[in-house]
Amino acid sequence: MMAEVGGRVAYGGGGRQHEGKKIPLRFQSSDHYLQSFILPLLENTCSQLASSLEIMWTSPIAEVLSIRNTK
Repeated sequence: MMAEVGGRVAYGGGGRQHEGKKIPLRFQSSDHYLQSFILPLLENTCSQLASSLEIMWTSPIAEVLSIRNTK
């Protein structure tokens, strides 16, 4: 999860949250722009993946007992 905190972006996932580097308003190059968002993107992806795995863990399941071929 990302939240803006006092001009900085805080990243959290899996019950932890830490403050990242300040994302500038202006960038020196397109590479600088892209590099500024790699960590937030990875943290967000990790958090969403963990959330999806938690949902899957609690989902109901069914066991296939037999399969019959019909003509």
